Amino acid sequence: MKRLVSALGVSLFLVACVIAPLPGQENGREFYVKKSTEAPVINGVLDDKAWEESFIETGEWTVHYPSFGGKLEQKTLVYATYDDTALYFAFRCLDTDPSQIKTSVSQRDEIANDDWICVMIDSLGMRQIAYEHFSNANGIQYDVLGTPSGWDKSIDWVWELAANLTSDGYHVEMRIPLNSIRYEGGKEARMGLSFRRRVNSSGKYANWPDLPPNRNIFTEMATFVYRDLPSPRTMEILPSVTFFQNQDREAPARWSSPERQSDFGIGVKYGLTSSITLDATFNPDFSQVESDAFQVEVNQRYPIFYTENRPFFMEGIGLFEMPMSGADLSMTKHIHTRRIVDPRWGVKITGTVGKLSFGTISATDEAAGRIIAGGADSLFSGKNKLFNIGRVMYDLGGDSYVGGIVTDTEFADMGNRVFGVDGVYRIGDHLISGFAVQTSKHNPSGEFSKEGFGGAINYGFRSVIGNIMPSIWIVLEHYDEGFQWDTAIYKRTGITIGHVAAGFLADINDEKCPWLERIWFATYYRQGEDRLEQGTDKYFRQRFQIYFPRSWIFTVNYIRSQEPWSGCEFDTDMLQLSVNGRFGKWLTFNSSAAWSDAIYYDAPVPFAGKLKDQVISVLIQPTQRFRYSMAYRHVDFDRTSNGGNVYTVHILNLKGIYQFNEQLATRAIVQYNSYRKRVMTDFLASYELIPGTVVYAGYGSLIERRQWDEDRHRWQPGLGDYLTTRRSLFFKASYLWRF
Repeated sequence: MKRLVSALGVSLFLVACVIAPLPGQENGREFYVKKSTEAPVINGVLDDKAWEESFIETGEWTVHYPSFGGKLEQKTLVYATYDDTALYFAFRCLDTDPSQIKTSVSQRDEIANDDWICVMIDSLGMRQIAYEHFSNANGIQYDVLGTPSGWDKSIDWVWELAANLTSDGYHVEMRIPLNSIRYEGGKEARMGLSFRRRVNSSGKYANWPDLPPNRNIFTEMATFVYRDLPSPRTMEILPSVTFFQNQDREAPARWSSPERQSDFGIGVKYGLTSSITLDATFNPDFSQVESDAFQVEVNQRYPIFYTENRPFFMEGIGLFEMPMSGADLSMTKHIHTRRIVDPRWGVKITGTVGKLSFGTISATDEAAGRIIAGGADSLFSGKNKLFNIGRVMYDLGGDSYVGGIVTDTEFADMGNRVFGVDGVYRIGDHLISGFAVQTSKHNPSGEFSKEGFGGAINYGFRSVIGNIMPSIWIVLEHYDEGFQWDTAIYKRTGITIGHVAAGFLADINDEKCPWLERIWFATYYRQGEDRLEQGTDKYFRQRFQIYFPRSWIFTVNYIRSQEPWSGCEFDTDMLQLSVNGRFGKWLTFNSSAAWSDAIYYDAPVPFAGKLKDQVISVLIQPTQRFRYSMAYRHVDFDRTSNGGNVYTVHILNLKGIYQFNEQLATRAIVQYNSYRKRVMTDFLASYELIPGTVVYAGYGSLIERRQWDEDRHRWQPGLGDYLTTRRSLFFKASYLWRF
């Protein structure tokens, strides 16, 4: 019955999306961009003829964070033009006190704490995916792919940038090649644009057009019209070479022979049209330069989520996003390509035609046979797992859409197939979103062994009354016991849960309280049946948050819950406090502490305990070129019945980066985990000319606590002194050819 209600609710929602009046763009701002006959020189000096007739009148910019409504004191002048090869933007970022401008010479994507200017381009005009281009006063690039569900800085694309500090602020010039973005050319190409600016000295963010707190940035964009925009086709070839050398300590005075591995891979990108792209890769290098560490891995009920950072999968990944996933929901991510651990080859097509967007991914995973096999004679040994993913979305206007998803995995005569629909519909202050999927799993005999339905539907309301923003969210989600989705990350199945959240955000624009900028108060409650764990799930959270000037935030969370596990129901309480902010221009500080009842997730005999969890992190940037960060986490779990300590975990992460110039950097990382009794070190030199054209050389080591057993001639882990047990060399080079 509950499954039927969920399916019916999502179906009615999708029907409503189709038959209801479509929301249009609300701000009505439209600009026809003047085409340039002479391309500007990108050098950060705004003296080119192209800028003389390309001024965009934006007036004063409205602050949207930390409180909405005031005008940004620092003025911004905007210029825009284009030619047959690129879009061009220029900014005069004026400042009443230029000495307070914070800037740095850093790695790409590491300028979030600087003063910066940003242009956000919805090149397809569909209000679903946007390219965001940031620059600080030194011309360091920061690019982000924006979707209605969030922002991802993992993907990089090729564009040009230059900036200069001046006596009245800083100036920025950008060149965005047409073959780096997806759009539909023609007589009139219409793109959504928005500009943003951050002023570090005040901690304020301003937006043009205005961005009210109850609105989505996609729906508030202005429309820029480009006449007679050509449609060049992209052609890229990206070969790469990698080399690894590993050695393990076999005995106190003996190392193993070096294990060496070298590999060659190649990727190809071809623009079938200016809005449809084919990507193919063979034997790709999917090594990740950054480590996934700094997570507590002991006593976790749900799988730990690691983000996707691999370039092949990141291209066009926004198209595969679906609604109704996140921390408080059972679904973490619907399409998580890190499920494809070690691809041998991959092919992807993504594109847009009119209001229809579509994408496919196919890849084989060599790791599946190695992980599951368990022996050379296993049925799974040497087998590859085949992944196929298909996605469509139809634009309904604004940021509303309806979509479909299909996935199929095949491994050693076993298969998992999923078919589903999803959508988002927004009209004014109201939002409806949801998804519904049917999954099936078949065994080696070819018979379908289990099936399952899963889905969620949400109604949200967010408005503005004076300086108060009230909001309400109501969610119903259901997952059958037989639900299985190989491409997704989810917490649990066999549940039916209802969620409700309500809160208000108050902007304090009062000269009598200059020390207070914003207050946020929210209440969240969920309740449902967990059929697999045989109990009722209840969760209540009260949150109070205060925003102070200069980016200081104080948060209090109180949580009370009832959690079923292994046939038992545990009542827990938690108090959590956090403080985040910055001191001056060069020091950022974050800290949190939590005291709670907790569960030790031992399936046969779970038990209650007391948990203490403290986190502190500091980012220090004493010069424009050097940055040092420290993050420390301490977790204690004691058994309630006798007070005995079950485990204590200390995790320390130290990271230092020196940037010689925009391309060349060195980095050192040291990570300590007391539970695993190990220290990892990582030293890396990197040179990045443009995204894709890179050289990395590094050395890493694993230091573990071990003791040699002379009688048995083997190591005893967790005893004795710390010593280096593995050492590795790493080299990677790739070169991007663009035609």
